[in-house]
Amino acid sequence: MQPRPRHTRLQMTVVLGFLLGQWSNGDDATSCGEVGVDIGCGMCQQLGTTARLCPELMFCDSEMSEALCQRGRPDLSEKDLLAIQSGLRSSIPTGFEYHGQSTSAMEATSKKLMSQHSPTRWLRDTFGSRHTKQLGTLGGGNHFVELVYDEEDRVWMMLHSGSRNIGNVTAQYYDKLAAKQCNGRPEALAYLRIESPEGRQYLTDMTFCQAYAWENRRFMMESFAKAGSAAVVKKETRRDALWDQMVNIHHNYCECEQCRYLDPATERWKEEELWITRKGATSAKAGQLGIIPGSMGTGSYIVRGKGEADSWQPAPHF
Repeated sequence: MQPRPRHTRLQMTVVLGFLLGQWSNGDDATSCGEVGVDIGCGMCQQLGTTARLCPELMFCDSEMSEALCQRGRPDLSEKDLLAIQSGLRSSIPTGFEYHGQSTSAMEATSKKLMSQHSPTRWLRDTFGSRHTKQLGTLGGGNHFVELVYDEEDRVWMMLHSGSRNIGNVTAQYYDKLAAKQCNGRPEALAYLRIESPEGRQYLTDMTFCQAYAWENRRFMMESFAKAGSAAVVKKETRRDALWDQMVNIHHNYCECEQCRYLDPATERWKEEELWITRKGATSAKAGQLGIIPGSMGTGSYIVRGKGEADSWQPAPHF
């Protein structure tokens, strides 16, 4: 028996593949492939200061740094810029790399995640010291760290990353279970019934990975502040980073929400709790802050949600 048809929305940034830039809902099935292998991938942005001190992009070579300083836009010297870049590279591992040793804060966070989210026996057995040492690491692909300023001359620290290896292996494990449950259907098209043991287990472990991704970004933001950028900011303004201004959100995730949709059977609007999957899309509830990152040649946006119920309160992630 097929799961009941889902309602799906697309945004203008949708691309081919597993519809990056879409969100859907359902009450009886969830697709591991739809959430993807980087469970909980998202953005984090932190207000650093109110003075314009830096260029839009900090990952630049010596020649670019010198050119920016010659134009007089930032108040930072080439030495300052390179110090920030060096500090970031040494404190935030990229690609497949991770920290050589875990800190007490990393150990405490791993224990907290296990206690708060009670993952399955499979995930507990899979989660090892490597995953604890991956807290505060960037990964590869389109993940990035940058220092930016806004139209009010406020400086922000921004980064993009997710759940690292634990999210990847979790997605692959449940993809295979979904394919079996769907009688050999290709993994990308397979789904798990929410009320099946495997479906409930996936939602449990997926929630754990989403929380891990959130903490991973928080650790990186702390490293970002300590790597030189916050020190330079404090030197110029006598202010620390404003931690109460941090925005930390997912754009590859699934959670249960109240949804409003047009019921084709009755042709009337209906509201009920459904599992919302957002792939390359973020939540934009009324008043909720979000991040729409740009490319290296365009600006990024801090946005505030309008709470559009008919489209299940979304925003694009790029």
